[in-house]
Amino acid sequence: MPCLEWLMKANTLASSLTTKAVKSTTASSSYMTESSAAEHPVKARSKLWRTLPLVLIASVLLSPWLTKYLPSATKSNTASCGRVVDWSQGLSQIQDDLRKANSRAAQEESKVWQDFGKRVEGVQKQNHKETSNGVDSAVSSLVRADQIGWLVADYAQDKVLGGDRAKSRVDNCSSAFTKSLKDSAVRTSGLVDCLQQELAAVNNRYAITVGEIIDQQGPSLPKANFAHLAELRKQVPFRVSFQVGTGAVAATFEIATARGTKAAVVKLTQWLASKLAPQIGKASVGAGAAVVDGPLPIGDILTVCLAAWTVYDVATLPDQIRTEVIEQFQNVESEHHRMVDTHVKLSVEELTRKSSKARETLHNELLAALK
Repeated sequence: MPCLEWLMKANTLASSLTTKAVKSTTASSSYMTESSAAEHPVKARSKLWRTLPLVLIASVLLSPWLTKYLPSATKSNTASCGRVVDWSQGLSQIQDDLRKANSRAAQEESKVWQDFGKRVEGVQKQNHKETSNGVDSAVSSLVRADQIGWLVADYAQDKVLGGDRAKSRVDNCSSAFTKSLKDSAVRTSGLVDCLQQELAAVNNRYAITVGEIIDQQGPSLPKANFAHLAELRKQVPFRVSFQVGTGAVAATFEIATARGTKAAVVKLTQWLASKLAPQIGKASVGAGAAVVDGPLPIGDILTVCLAAWTVYDVATLPDQIRTEVIEQFQNVESEHHRMVDTHVKLSVEELTRKSSKARETLHNELLAALK
């Protein structure tokens, strides 16, 4: 520091002047003793009195400044040479602050997961209850004597004329059930979307805090540590922060549910065709004969088809297949819940990778940069 250098030079000058003054005084005394006192009396006294005040004033004025700043100057010069610098306090402080930030984020995330677990448990109970009610509604709509009669007629027409009449009827009768499946998927996906947003908020707050810690304390660290931290500082937003696409999870669940329910209706239609094969066969023969004789209105074809039924068939068949129809719907229900649980598990794994694992990895790298 220029000021300190000037003070040190002044102190040296003051000491030099003091020495010279003493020597001058001694010399003057000797000179006046050995020489004739009357030869230069005015000149000797004048020189002595001009020198002494200046020396005394300089010593008094400069002494406090040198005492105050000289140790700091020495320490600063030593630090600049890299010999006795103690960075431990600064390094320890920033390490503690980074650990606190990571710990706070981990606590916030833990609470998010706890709340998510409770909400999932409640939604699962609601989903199972509503899909179970959907099974009852679908079975009640489909397994009736009149409905099965019309279903046999649809199968017969599809066989003779082509088309998907039977599948459409099964789909309509199962509408309450398929709706319950879609609703359960929407509820569950909503929980996952909410979880994404909450975890993203935790990590975004952590990223901001870490950035502030590095920006505020980093410049006071050794150059090598600060350079590494500065590089990591640039990566923080990309390493732990993530954006959430609203409705992305819901869309995934909806597609999977739609695909599952469509496949379930096809499978159920095929299963019913196999269970009703005898009746469908008799009705098809009648319908085929009617078509050969000439074009008939659709109502006449249905009449021919239904004529193949016996009173016994109409009275007993629904009860015979009811239990099996219920099992078919329950199998679809179970498969749907497994699908939803699988998607939830995959979403949780992905969010864990984005959130806690990414944050922990970055935290360890930050601490390593301070060693």
